[in-house]
Amino acid sequence: MLSIAGTATPSVTVTIQSDDAAGMATPTDRLTFTAATVAGGQTLRLAGPITDTYYRATWTVSGTTPSFLFVVALGLA
Repeated sequence: MLSIAGTATPSVTVTIQSDDAAGMATPTDRLTFTAATVAGGQTLRLAGPITDTYYRATWTVSGTTPSFLFVVALGLA
């Protein structure tokens, strides 16, 4: 999390999902980060193997007039 602004405790929760189909019709939640309320970083690891081909990050924002600047990086081995 690079920056957070807003009132009433703004937070963002990021989830990594995967699916075996390009349309992500039935995604599986793989990792969910702790709700971020201050700037900083988090690292999560997942044991595999996972044979899905497609991945995405989704996020949920809460608070009053929240504003976030964040980066998500995903590495597959």
